[in-house]
Amino acid sequence: MWKIRTVTNNSSNPLWLAYYVGPNTRTDSLDLCAAPDGVDIGSHDGAIYLRSTKASSEGESQSVDITGALGATVWGHSDPGILDVTVAEDDSVTLTDNDGAVIASGTFRMPTEPGYASKDALVNCDGDDGLCPRLAMPGHALCGEHLGWERCPECTARRIEPGRARCEQCEAVAAAAAAIEALAARLDA
Repeated sequence: MWKIRTVTNNSSNPLWLAYYVGPNTRTDSLDLCAAPDGVDIGSHDGAIYLRSTKASSEGESQSVDITGALGATVWGHSDPGILDVTVAEDDSVTLTDNDGAVIASGTFRMPTEPGYASKDALVNCDGDDGLCPRLAMPGHALCGEHLGWERCPECTARRIEPGRARCEQCEAVAAAAAAIEALAARLDA
């Protein structure tokens, strides 16, 4: 079982939580995430999806897939796992565990942006005898680190495939900037 202990929203934008409550089930405020269906945390710029990988018994280790607006990661924890959610004034979000260690952080982004993959397309990394806490790169059995891929020199957050100058998201940002410049040039002409 894992639980959200606190949600702190320091931004000027609203934040919402949605969670599944099964039929004939009672859900207390701290047990919102006990079901494998998990919880969705969203803002006007995107959403984070947290899903248990399996049901667990008390005291058993388990993991939670975190996908969506912050990219993709796996949070492994001992039962019960405690999660705190904090949104800063600049709308950046940080997920921390019971000890204050950062599980995931970043800025909400819409799921149509590059770098987003649906949960169905994500699998756990096979590295470290299957104990790697990261998700495999799409189309691969290993995460970018176990594949030996370099970090993107622009954002330094994501790994890039060999032969690429930067990650897909940074390439998309550069292409969008070039398109805006071209449009501005046409409008000024």
